[in-house]
Amino acid sequence: MTSLGMTRMEFAERISVPIKTLDKWLAPASTSDFRNMPDVVWAYVREVLDWTKKTT
Repeated sequence: MTSLGMTRMEFAERISVPIKTLDKWLAPASTSDFRNMPDVVWAYVREVLDWTKKTT
């Protein structure tokens, strides 16, 4: 998010997920709120980052 200059809310909107879902993915693994980010989402995030690098 920082490399894109986005807040958590903006990034959640960019990848089309609720902010609460993003917060759970980014929570420390030791907390009860933590959820693993699905592989398909990781792939999509990588595509967003790659696309942003190519267009800036």
